[in-house]
Amino acid sequence: MPKYLIDTGFWIGLFDRSDQFHQSSVEIYQRYLLTETHVLLPWPLLYEILNTHFVRNAEWINLLRLELSKHQVVYLDDSPFRNNALEGMYKNVESDFFTLRTLSLTDRVLREILRNENTKISHLITFNPSDFLDICLEKEINLISFKT
Repeated sequence: MPKYLIDTGFWIGLFDRSDQFHQSSVEIYQRYLLTETHVLLPWPLLYEILNTHFVRNAEWINLLRLELSKHQVVYLDDSPFRNNALEGMYKNVESDFFTLRTLSLTDRVLREILRNENTKISHLITFNPSDFLDICLEKEINLISFKT
């Protein structure tokens, strides 16, 4: 069974019909997530998904719970990854490589998770493919990203 790491933009787009990625999220859902899969859900992603805007909509929360119940979800503790991610952020502040310098801490944690041999992720769904392309190529992770 494939193991998916699914970035925040997908979940917001799936439930918020006014979101720029709504149609893309629906297409990805229909193509990849109609059957049961393993979903790895690190806590920083959950914090991003369940932001103030999202939690004000009870329907979205119920839909998220329903969708997650269809899959084998692992809520991943990010503590083994966050220190390296934070150190990388401090180190890249001075970097001339703009992409690394502008990555959020959450995206840096996701990069550490993708890089880790024990997580065995087969698919990454994101609307920011350039943030993860290098690691996905290196680790042979299927990068799924549809643009509007």
